Amino acid sequence: MSDLSDELLEPAAALDRGARRLARQLRLGRADGDLGGSRLLILGLLQRDGPQPPARIAAQLRVRPQSLTRLLAGLAEEGLIERRGDPSDRRQSLLVLTARGGTALADSLAARHRRLAAALATLSPAEQRLLGIAGDLIERVAEALAARDGEEPRDAGA
Repeated sequence: MSDLSDELLEPAAALDRGARRLARQLRLGRADGDLGGSRLLILGLLQRDGPQPPARIAAQLRVRPQSLTRLLAGLAEEGLIERRGDPSDRRQSLLVLTARGGTALADSLAARHRRLAAALATLSPAEQRLLGIAGDLIERVAEALAARDGEEPRDAGA
């Protein structure tokens, strides 16, 4: 390994630890009715990209389409998504975010942001500013990883 890579391993490990711990705390602290995990990602993808076939959602989440069957059925049953015929290919259906799904997504993200803001209030103003800068840098790191993996940069709202 080059010296550059060696000196980046420690901050890379710290970033990984922090991201995993933050994700775990956000997941564990969800209130009843809040969206979480894959549900949040699916609704975010539909909001960002518009109607999509289930296979495309599965590909973006890197799971088999069969793995999403129950989850998609649950989202449809709750009225958060709808299945509609694909006008360009009658054999396929498209998943569409409903108005109720858009509201649920916005509410869930707002609740996460309020929870994070309450935690940020425990930091000094200088630390809060630093964390704002770090957030932008983390976005750039995520975009670099996506480009390296041959993916589109994405922000699914989560």
